[in-house]
Amino acid sequence: MSSSSHNQLLNLLSALSERTAAIHRQLSESETALPVIQENLLQCRSIFQEIVTCLDEISLSPAIERTLRPAQTEAYRLLRLMGVDVMRLLAAKQLETRMTLRSQLLAQIERFQGFVQVIADALQSLDQE
Repeated sequence: MSSSSHNQLLNLLSALSERTAAIHRQLSESETALPVIQENLLQCRSIFQEIVTCLDEISLSPAIERTLRPAQTEAYRLLRLMGVDVMRLLAAKQLETRMTLRSQLLAQIERFQGFVQVIADALQSLDQE
């Protein structure tokens, strides 16, 4: 992998980590406006798509592929699920429903962060090959 591709991926992963940390903080603060959370989630989707595009353009060893692709698939699935849950949260009228959805979103963002870390670790292992 070229140095510029590697740097671009690391920068994108860093931006994604910062954005997910912001969403986590915003979900923890009940007064954060939901449209702000929704916008940050859309930005996460955009950044993640850039990461996927970069990964598709490089040649990866089968061992890295076996680690990377399942994490990539699960991360994408969680992004879609979080998008649906944010929409449900926007529409929720009852406090209990909003609290439940916020809790679910917090758990989902934490799982998503774990998959992003798996991707970052896989890319770090490229440096060692």
